[in-house]
Amino acid sequence: MLKSTDAGITWTRISNTTLPDKGQSMKIQVDPTNPNRVYLAQYSSINVNTGGGVVGGIYVSSDGGVNWTNTLSALARDIVIHPTNTQILYAAVQFSFVAGITPGLYKSINGGNSWSQVFTSPYTNSGTQQTATRDIRVAVTPASPTRVYIYFGTRTTSPFQVRLEMSNDEGATWTLIPDVTGYWAVAFAGDQTGWFVGTGGRILKIEF
Repeated sequence: MLKSTDAGITWTRISNTTLPDKGQSMKIQVDPTNPNRVYLAQYSSINVNTGGGVVGGIYVSSDGGVNWTNTLSALARDIVIHPTNTQILYAAVQFSFVAGITPGLYKSINGGNSWSQVFTSPYTNSGTQQTATRDIRVAVTPASPTRVYIYFGTRTTSPFQVRLEMSNDEGATWTLIPDVTGYWAVAFAGDQTGWFVGTGGRILKIEF
C-alpha cells in the first residue's frame, strides 16, 4: 500500500508484511469519519516463492494502512461504504476456495470485521472454476442509501450475459432490472443523479 501526503506528487510504501506483496488491488476505501480506517478489495496476489496465484480478499486496516487483516478470503472485485453509516459495507466477490463463501454480495454491519452473504450469484462455478461469475460490482445510492445495485455477468452462457440487480432494503431482497439482461456490458459508473451502464450498442441510465 502506497500513500501520498502531497496530492499524489510523491508516494511512500506504508504497509508491512500483513498485506501480501504483488497483489492485484481492485479498490481502496477510506472511512470518511476515521481516516485511519482503510479497506482494500484485493483480487489476488502472487506467491513470490512459487510464482503461483493466491486468493486475495477484503483487507482492513485500523492504523492508516500499516497493518492489515483479511476478514473475507475471496477473489474480491469491489467494496463500498454506506453513505450515512460507515459501519455498513458491501463487498462483491467473484470466487473463493473457502467453504461457504460463494460468488455474490457480502455485507458487514461492524466495519468489515465480519461478513454475511446478502446476494448469491445465479452463475455457479464447477470444481475449481473461478470465472462463472464475471467482474461483479456494487454501488449504493447516495440519494437513498437503502438502495443497492450490483452488476455482474457470465461467459458460461451463449450469448454471454450481464445482469443488474437492485435492492431497496439494504440487500434483504433483490429485483432484476430486465433492460440490462442479455447485453455485453462495458461500463458501470455513476454520479449524484443516477447510474450508467454501457451495454455494447447503447448507454442506460438508472435514475435515483
